[in-house]
Amino acid sequence: MHPKILSAGLSDVGQKRENNQDHFLIADLHRSLQLLNSNLSLQCPMRIHGEVESRLMLVADGMGGHQAGGRASVRALELCIDQFLGCMPPSDLTDNHQRRKLENFLQELFHRTHRSLESDSRSDIRLQGMGTTLTIALLQWPSLLIAHAGDSRCYLLRNGHLILQTQDHTIASELVARGELNIDDAPRSPWGNMLWNVLGGGGSQAKPDIKFIDLQADDRVLLCSDGLNKHLTDNEIAVVLSNNRLPEDACRCLVDLANKRGGTDNITVVISQLAQETNFSDSEITSIYEIFSEDKSSTWSKTLDSLPDSTTDTPP
Repeated sequence: MHPKILSAGLSDVGQKRENNQDHFLIADLHRSLQLLNSNLSLQCPMRIHGEVESRLMLVADGMGGHQAGGRASVRALELCIDQFLGCMPPSDLTDNHQRRKLENFLQELFHRTHRSLESDSRSDIRLQGMGTTLTIALLQWPSLLIAHAGDSRCYLLRNGHLILQTQDHTIASELVARGELNIDDAPRSPWGNMLWNVLGGGGSQAKPDIKFIDLQADDRVLLCSDGLNKHLTDNEIAVVLSNNRLPEDACRCLVDLANKRGGTDNITVVISQLAQETNFSDSEITSIYEIFSEDKSSTWSKTLDSLPDSTTDTPP
């Protein structure tokens, strides 16, 4: 039996910034058929949905000034949606041939999005230098696909151990890899906030890191902007994830802790959990809601649903 996928996301402006330039997205990908006409006993037009194929999670952290950063992260997610809907090849992550096609698709997705952001930046002086990180996780039991550029992160929690799955594309990280900077000094280094690989930002191209991971039941996948890991250690993140039963509770706790530590940047957290159905009630599995926090410009969106059987619905 496939585990249920429970997901939640929360983005917060933090304590020091006026605007939230982080954006996230959680979506289910599935095949559908738009029935236009038929002599079957069906009401046309009708959209027929197949089973959910995978859970898609994205986090983008914009940069480039008051207007440009938020515009860059929004635009990146819009372009991702367009390309996932229009260009994505078949996505059986257990098939090596389809994996290679997906890798090529994601590389081109990053390249196209980068070129579009650069074009926008050249066309409007207010957007010059705008760029964004982008971290994508495609969860399809029993596999996880990660594509990444920038310093937003993807973690995997397994059996209480938190494992970083992405590499920060900062100059500080490069210096650490070369042995020219101590890893303990990297967070305080002036090179720690300087990115060499982002979408837009005036670079020649974006080079995504792409990897596949075999999943286990009860794994948790965490995507976050650097506003979280600036204030919480990996061990502290692991404790919060382990001690909170539901993903939305863990999201809220992580954001609250980062704010209590100073909240010097926007904070975005997206969590998906592979949950055994017997461990959760029907109401926990199926409820969907959104909470908008006016005073903190936060959006808390929860998507807890199972992988459904084929269904049909009639559009309004």
